Amino acid sequence: HQRAQVVVVAAQCILLLHEHRERVVASLQQQYALRSDNDNLRALVGLRARMEHPVVAAEVLHRPTVTDARMLLIDVGSDHGVRMFDPVVTAAGVIGYVASAGAHSSSVLTWAHADFAASAVTVDGRVSGFVHPTSGFDPAGPVLELRGVAFRDSLPRGTVLMTGGMGGTFPRGIPIGTVVSASKEELGYDRLYRVIPFANPAYVDHVVVLIQPRDSVFPHAPT
Repeated sequence: HQRAQVVVVAAQCILLLHEHRERVVASLQQQYALRSDNDNLRALVGLRARMEHPVVAAEVLHRPTVTDARMLLIDVGSDHGVRMFDPVVTAAGVIGYVASAGAHSSSVLTWAHADFAASAVTVDGRVSGFVHPTSGFDPAGPVLELRGVAFRDSLPRGTVLMTGGMGGTFPRGIPIGTVVSASKEELGYDRLYRVIPFANPAYVDHVVVLIQPRDSVFPHAPT
C-alpha cells in the first residue's frame, strides 16, 4: 500500500514538473516574440525618421503560406494614401509592393512571388541587373536570383545589393540582400547569382509603405 502511494505521489510530481516546464517554455516564447516585435517597431520608427517623403506604417494581417502565392495583407489602403505599386519595406529591406489597394487594406506581392522583379545594383554602383525569385527548390528556403550581369563582371560572396531605381516602382537604395554564390551561366553572356534577402515576408508583423514620389533615394541606415 505504501509503495502504491509512493508511485502516485511520484506520478503527480512528474505531472507538475511537465506543467511547469510547459508554462516556462510558453513564457519564454512570448517574451521572445515581444522582444522581436519591439525591435522591429523601433527599427521602423528610426526608418520613418530618416525618410524625406511620406510613408505609411502598416500591420501585417496575414502572412504568406505555400498555398497563397506569397502574398501579404496589410491594414492600410487608399484611404491612407496607399496606391497600387507602392513599395513595401521593413528597416531590413525590401518586402514587395502593393498589388491592389482597398479602402482600408491592401494586398502585397512579396519578393517570394513568381511575378516579382526589381532592378538591383551593388552599393558602389559598379554592377547592375535584375532580381527575381528562383524557380526551383532551394534548401535555404525562398531566395532571389540576380540576372542580367555581364559576363565580364564578377561578384564575390558577401556583395550587398540594393534597388537600382529603374522600373518606376522601387526608389534607388533599398537594401535587397547578399550574394552568396554564383548560380550558372546563360549562353556565355550573363552571370547569375544566388541572393539571400535581408527581409523575410514570412516573419514580418509591421511594415512601411513608401508613397509618392517614387523617384527618391532610400536613406541608408546610420553607421
